[in-house]
Amino acid sequence: MNNYVKKIVSVLMSACMICSSAAICTPVGANTAKAVTKSQEQRKEELEKKLEETNKKLKELGKEKKDAQEYLDVIDTKLDTLKEQYSITLSEVNQTENRVNQTEKNIKTNTETLATIKSDLETMEASTKQLETDYKNVQQKYCQRIRAIYISGETESVLSFLLSANGIENFLTRLEMVSSISKKDGELMQSVSDKIEEIKQSQIKLNQKQEELNKTQKVLKSDTESLKVQQVSLNQKEAEMKKKKTAMEKQQTEANTVLQKINDQTKEYSELHDMTQEEIDRIDNEIQEAIKKYKNKQTTTKKKVTTTKKKPATAEKDETTETSTEIEEETTEEIASDFINMTYPCPAYTKITCAFHGYSGHSGCDFSTGGTTGNKIVAVDSGTVIISRDITCDRNTCKKSYHGGGYCSYGRYIVIMHDKPNRNGETVYTLYAHNSSRSVSAGQHVSKGQQIALSGSTGNSTGPHLHFEVRLGDGSYRDAVNPAYYLP
Repeated sequence: MNNYVKKIVSVLMSACMICSSAAICTPVGANTAKAVTKSQEQRKEELEKKLEETNKKLKELGKEKKDAQEYLDVIDTKLDTLKEQYSITLSEVNQTENRVNQTEKNIKTNTETLATIKSDLETMEASTKQLETDYKNVQQKYCQRIRAIYISGETESVLSFLLSANGIENFLTRLEMVSSISKKDGELMQSVSDKIEEIKQSQIKLNQKQEELNKTQKVLKSDTESLKVQQVSLNQKEAEMKKKKTAMEKQQTEANTVLQKINDQTKEYSELHDMTQEEIDRIDNEIQEAIKKYKNKQTTTKKKVTTTKKKPATAEKDETTETSTEIEEETTEEIASDFINMTYPCPAYTKITCAFHGYSGHSGCDFSTGGTTGNKIVAVDSGTVIISRDITCDRNTCKKSYHGGGYCSYGRYIVIMHDKPNRNGETVYTLYAHNSSRSVSAGQHVSKGQQIALSGSTGNSTGPHLHFEVRLGDGSYRDAVNPAYYLP
């Protein structure tokens, strides 16, 4: 039994040594360290091929065609490709940083748990040593007793002790004494044995947990190292994309120059094709806040159209026919008045010169005013003006090279929340941008055809025109729809 206890102590000591070393294992979480999905990799390959194609196309077009619309279209395609590449890389960087942070948290937690287990093992080792000492004392006593029994004639002395009793009562008393001593010794030995078994089972569990933690620590360490390497790689990609961004900005400047020349030649002006996501988000937030403010104050004005006709003095059958026709006409006009019914926003210029998505990201349609400003801009239908303001910027921090009329983005712009929904029951919002002046204020109710501004070229504009948008849903950029579906 002494050898058995020694083996337990040896196991405990080995476990303590294991705590200071890492077990060899295969990182089961290695796959989670991948920074990008297969679909992203495929998309990146597609974008790279697309970029090569556009560069080749631009080279083929040559300098002699730089003023052509075709050249501008190819530049726009290249810019969209570069923007998407940049966006994917930034997304990969963010995903990897999140994984690294989570892995570091896991490592910290497991390190603390490991320290607790080491402390438990030390306590268990001390308990086992004490148990061994107790066991040695009991074993020594048993050895002495066995030796004494042997010297006195082994079991015969016990038998003689019992048989030499004076009477049955004395015999029973001596038997009880012998049994009591044996029972006490047996319970002590059983207690020691049980404790040893308890320590053994506990040690097995602790060793299992230790092994699990060692494996986990190995995986986390491997993941962390992998992610750090990957992070370096992504940082390099980000640096590369910054270079591409610089090239993109240079390309953008060239595109703006070409676009301006084309617009000056045709007198059909529009926007420069580089509105940033930051500008889009800022306007979206502005519109959504305005909607919350005026939604409950929206004025509803519905006109019921009635038709009065004199019934001809004919037969009863004819009168019935006429009455039926009259009711049918009235019903048709009432249904039409329940939904938005737009007029043109710039009555003097109704030709759309740049359509919805006429270029990537164009969220409305443009009405070029032939190079003139001050044309009447009207509300396409009745509603509440929820925004009427000028978009300005800090010239010291704004990177834009153009500030039409001294403004940025949509320049002097207006947004109307209309009284009547579309036929799907959705609230309709219209936006009027680049005006030279505004005639209405936020909170004001306007009627269909009422003048709200004068056309101009403020903000992101190549020349005098009206940028007109129709938005649904929450009034955001992503909810812009083709205005042509609503115009006459």
